Amino acid sequence: MRAPEAPQLPDIEIQKMSINPNNAQDVIAATSHGLYRSRDGGIHWYREGDRVGRRRRDVNQIIWDPRDSDRRILCTASGVFETTNNGLTYFRVPDDVMS
Repeated sequence: MRAPEAPQLPDIEIQKMSINPNNAQDVIAATSHGLYRSRDGGIHWYREGDRVGRRRRDVNQIIWDPRDSDRRILCTASGVFETTNNGLTYFRVPDDVMS
């Protein structure tokens, strides 16, 4: 899938897209260059989660918490990452928590 043409979203491969279950205008695209987010249904895009995506990571899943849209979990080829502050920062979930 190629990224849609939109300001601030480069022409790069999109690995996974996810829509906020509480707001269909809020979209996250996991790309080969990191995470991008749109809060206006894809018209404008900006980088999100510098800690996730500085290096290429294959994102397998983006999970929004349906009770708290500030919380998301990313399942990647290099581990599981979580944000609890609406994407300002992501932290790696320790492997022993996932077992």
